[in-house]
Amino acid sequence: QPLDDLKREMQDHQKNGFRAVKMRIGVGLDHDLERVAACREILGPDVKLMADAVMGHNPSPWTAAEAVRAARSLESYDLFWLEEPCFAADYEGYAHVRRSTNVPISGGESSCMTYDFKHFFDRNALDIAQPDACQAGGILECLKIAALADVHGVKVAPHAWGTSITVAANLAWAFVARN
Repeated sequence: QPLDDLKREMQDHQKNGFRAVKMRIGVGLDHDLERVAACREILGPDVKLMADAVMGHNPSPWTAAEAVRAARSLESYDLFWLEEPCFAADYEGYAHVRRSTNVPISGGESSCMTYDFKHFFDRNALDIAQPDACQAGGILECLKIAALADVHGVKVAPHAWGTSITVAANLAWAFVARN
């Protein structure tokens, strides 16, 4: 998306009263920083800004060191979270990134069942777990993941991308999860 289009999109979000906006990054550090800076400037300090690095199934994901470099470069933009900074199953990488930055780390959108999420929780690798009912094993499994996250002091945010059915399934469990 050209930068001018992204700026117009953020201006529309600001004008429409959005209180939180998620954007994609992961193209290149200079490119990403320019975009995050532009979004933060337009949205101001009162709108939560999340950045999705989309490294979970990227054929060339960031290493933990690259993710740390990106996260530290993004610290001054007060991100609400940095999503998927590493390959989906790089649990040690996620933990390293989380220990190395003050930017909250989210992930797990493509993880399956409580089994996958336990790897994150055992390593203290996430601030926000993002199960998706259509990937993680359904509504009941997402409730189990949310309960396990709660035991580990981790918040949850449903990952819901795709159809209205996906959104509905994720809202069903998210509305009753305490965390």
